[in-house]
Amino acid sequence: MNASSFPRYIVGLGSLTVLILVYLFQKEWFYSGFYETGAASDKVADFDAWKFFLSKYTRFLINDTMALGILWALFQEKKYMNFAFAVFLVEALVMMPFYVIGVIWYWDALRWFLSHLHRLVVNPFFMMLLIPAFYYQKNLSDQ
Repeated sequence: MNASSFPRYIVGLGSLTVLILVYLFQKEWFYSGFYETGAASDKVADFDAWKFFLSKYTRFLINDTMALGILWALFQEKKYMNFAFAVFLVEALVMMPFYVIGVIWYWDALRWFLSHLHRLVVNPFFMMLLIPAFYYQKNLSDQ
C-alpha cells in the first residue's frame, strides 16, 4: 500500500463502517412511525409525519453519502462519481418524495408497493448496484 492509496482505504472502510452501524442501530437512531411487525405493519396511533420525513431523509443522505464514499474508494474516476451523484439526485429529488408522500398520505392503498420502494430508496441499494456496473465498465475500457 502506497501513501497515495491510504486515504482511499480510510474513506472506504470508514464509509462501510458507518453503513453497518446505520443498519445495526436503525431502530434506535431513526423514527419509523410503524409498529415493528414487518412489511405489512401499521402506522402507530401518534404517527408524526414531520419526524418520519426528517428521519427517512437523514438515513437516505447518510446511506447514499457513505455509498458514494465506497464508490470513490473503489474507482476514483470522475465519470463514475458524476454518474453515481446523478443517481443520488434522482433518488433524492424524485423517488424519495414519492416514497415519503406515499407513506404519509396513501399508506393503506400503496402499502405493498411502498414497503418495496423503501428497500430501493432508503437503503443504498441503487448505489451498491453501481459497484459491479462500474467494475464491468472499467474492465471493458481497460481492454
